[in-house]
Amino acid sequence: MLDAMKSDESAVGRGRGVPRPLVPAGPLRELKDLLHELYLAAGEPSLDSIKAAIDQDEHEDLSGAPSRDTIRRVLGDRTVPPSQANTVAVAMVLARMARWDAADAAGRARQLWMRARTVPTPGTPLEQVDDPFALEVHRPVQVDDDAQIPSQGRLPVYVPREHDAALAQVVGRAVGGISAMAVLVGGSSTGKPRACWEALRPLRQAGGWRLWHFYDPTRPEAALETMEQVGPFTVVWLNETQFYLHTHDGTGPKVAAGLRSLLADPARAPVLVLGTLWPEHWDTLTRAPAAGSDDPHAAARAVLSGSDIEVPAAFTGQALHDLRQAAGDDPRLRRAAEHAEDGHITQYLAGVPELLRRYRLATPAARALIHAAMDARRLGHRRALPLDLLAAAAPAYLTDTEWDLLDDDWLEQALAYTAAPCHGARGPLTRIRPRTPGTKQRTATVYLLTDFLDQYGRQERSEHLPPLGFWNALTAYADPGDLYTLGKAAYDRGLYRAAAQMLKNATAQGDGEAASLLVRILHQLHPDDPRPARYSVARVAVDDPWATRHLLDSLNKLGSSEQAVDLSDQVATAAPLNDPLEAASLFRVLRESGAHEPARVLADRTAVHVSLEHPGRTSLLMATMHKGGAAEQATILADRAAVHAPLDHIPGVLALLRDLHDIGADQQATTLRTRLFAAPVSLKTLRDATELLRILHDAGLDEQVMTVLAQIPNDFALRDDASGLAAMLAMMRRVGADERAEALADHCAAHVALDKAAMLFEALHGLREAGADEQVAALLARDPAAHLPVDPLWPMTAVLEIMAEIGAEQQAAALAARAAAQALLDDGGGVAHLLDSLREIGAEEQAAVLLARDPGVRLRLDDGFGIATLLNSLHRAGADEQIAVLLSRDPANHVLISGNTGPTMLLRNLHEIGAQEQFAVLAERMPAAGLFHEFLEACDHQARYTFGRDPGGRPAERWGWDDLD
Repeated sequence: MLDAMKSDESAVGRGRGVPRPLVPAGPLRELKDLLHELYLAAGEPSLDSIKAAIDQDEHEDLSGAPSRDTIRRVLGDRTVPPSQANTVAVAMVLARMARWDAADAAGRARQLWMRARTVPTPGTPLEQVDDPFALEVHRPVQVDDDAQIPSQGRLPVYVPREHDAALAQVVGRAVGGISAMAVLVGGSSTGKPRACWEALRPLRQAGGWRLWHFYDPTRPEAALETMEQVGPFTVVWLNETQFYLHTHDGTGPKVAAGLRSLLADPARAPVLVLGTLWPEHWDTLTRAPAAGSDDPHAAARAVLSGSDIEVPAAFTGQALHDLRQAAGDDPRLRRAAEHAEDGHITQYLAGVPELLRRYRLATPAARALIHAAMDARRLGHRRALPLDLLAAAAPAYLTDTEWDLLDDDWLEQALAYTAAPCHGARGPLTRIRPRTPGTKQRTATVYLLTDFLDQYGRQERSEHLPPLGFWNALTAYADPGDLYTLGKAAYDRGLYRAAAQMLKNATAQGDGEAASLLVRILHQLHPDDPRPARYSVARVAVDDPWATRHLLDSLNKLGSSEQAVDLSDQVATAAPLNDPLEAASLFRVLRESGAHEPARVLADRTAVHVSLEHPGRTSLLMATMHKGGAAEQATILADRAAVHAPLDHIPGVLALLRDLHDIGADQQATTLRTRLFAAPVSLKTLRDATELLRILHDAGLDEQVMTVLAQIPNDFALRDDASGLAAMLAMMRRVGADERAEALADHCAAHVALDKAAMLFEALHGLREAGADEQVAALLARDPAAHLPVDPLWPMTAVLEIMAEIGAEQQAAALAARAAAQALLDDGGGVAHLLDSLREIGAEEQAAVLLARDPGVRLRLDDGFGIATLLNSLHRAGADEQIAVLLSRDPANHVLISGNTGPTMLLRNLHEIGAQEQFAVLAERMPAAGLFHEFLEACDHQARYTFGRDPGGRPAERWGWDDLD
């Protein structure tokens, strides 16, 4: 056995060799590449051969004497070798074995080793990360009997809940060597950072992990500066993830793209990304835009997809029982268990009740400061609130009497009140200080509104329109990077003049997006005044392609041709080319505006210099240029992409392959295809596999088609949601693999889960579209109607509809009867969809059962979309009594008004059904909530508010460019 093991070991280099280690870009990769190149040139000698050559070297110039195992680590490990001498010795011996210049190899190895050793590794060893509060875990409340607090920590005893188990699975993947990301989604003070902190335990036990927290000079800037340096075994800590991904300055999409590349890079695996988000921030970053609208969060949505873990607001059931059991050892938990309302344990521990008490009992001046901070945050100012802004805005929130009664040191008194800790937790409004001695000093004193009051203010003050003095304070003292967002908030509330002033100030800083809106506002008021356009083009920077595209588009649409020409020339020669998607957008708008020469110049630059990091985006750019008359430049880009595009994102590579064929770049397609098949292709979805089969079949590559088919197991369709099943079955038949298609359809019919509505729908739909009637019958024979849960309503109703379409009348009737009698009625949109479907398939009896349950009584009144769609459905059904019941609950006063389409739909539907009183109530609420333009359109008030309105709601007087500073 030992002889066999020795024989196997000595074969290293002949049978399988020392593989090239996967290492992130940088000096270490260059060193490992050099050593591997020397190793291959030497004929992949065994480790014993290299060791013998070092021991027997006659040149006497080797200062290192590495062991056999050390040689293996020098060649194959992903870390910097501890000894420079051993590294150089291996390089020199391999160079001599390959008959290369040994001195040159030694010099290069020595230099690269030094560079690799001196490159700082982002992050702190996890064993040294011992302060949870530095990672923004909330400080817990203090209690009188703090001497009884367990000695093991400053944090209360931790009681795991369901989300901790889900998070542990993600961490387990990282411990197992797979990069992973988890984002905890929950309201303020629900314990998200604490859960992440506790999840680090397995990594501490495993050893070798680091933690990197980006925050200096700003969170997105720090992330962009060091993202590429993040290496294996690193936890990337992204508390308040929206500050990294939802930015106005264009850094957010770049951070998202960097995170996606980091997670997909096998050379840097494993990494673990831990983030936290409030639900409203998750919705903003992941909600798909309306058709034809811009998609500023596409990159964020891509990286966040599937990473969310919901954190409930309250302890319930077993978790509450476990907490009470654990509370005996910790007085803080005991007090929380005794006094927290409705199971809101984490909120109590974070000092929330005392925060609310402090806020409600605040002096007028202190409350004015808090309100100014709340309004600034909810309208778009970053967390760091300048003291000058708060001090200038607060007096506008005071009555004349309150102002007259203030002492001369009112500001100092108010700040002292808001900064005082709440039972040890942070006070309502506190000064921000540098975290460490090395942190850059801020140029102005800034304050932080505590998270809970931040979220509380967004809810409680969502329909408050701040006074004029607040907007003037923003204009004078807001952070320049937030002026566009704040100006847009003013515009959405009808404060056109305040908006224009902030947008003008932002334009002076080079903000193209602000310039675009500024030009549109002033053109709407004074279409013959060219000064706003001239001002904007003279000051805007073209380093933000999306903002520049917006401005250029606005100039063209508004007829500012002279300024559009000037900006087009700047774009053509100076726009950055980091993102193919941005380059494609700029090229398209130049072509559409008739700027053909600038478009050609941009295409010339793009073809040679644009980043190839995202093959799908590269594909789109290439196709756009080819379609837009830049075929030569598209070919140059195709040459580069075929050779250098990364292959780690299969959908993007497949899109690139398809478009290479479509533009006639067959040679480049062959090159890319050869690269792709040099290693096994990892297909993760049915759609990817179908697309690859199509490309290979169209190219006549039957052998590769068979190879891909062999990689598709029969359960492949059921690993996600079964979408794309019909296309795969059709493709299998197209390539002549009828038996494989039959086997796939049989497996799907026999094994699709009957309790998962979305997957069941895709299976039925896919089998029907593919003409697999036998398999449809086999699936229906399993009686899915009896097993399918009736909630949630949307996917269940889709199954009901397709059952009716394929003629499964008994199954459809059974499912319709269960749904009508048992479905939850709190989701208005789902109930409306079910009611419409029941009527469409002729299930009038079941529709009557559903209506008899009075869905309007059980409907959630905060859901504008649900109320609007249900009103429409009830109206179509002639259910006037149910409409009256629903309207009697006063939805217009209860619906949440936010930036989504729900309130606007509800307003329109109330008007259509003649509910004028509710219509008037809802319309009155909309302007202050940021839906001023929807209010204008619904109420036909455009002429009355031509110049906007003032904070009191009155139509604004005429103003223009000369009235702005």
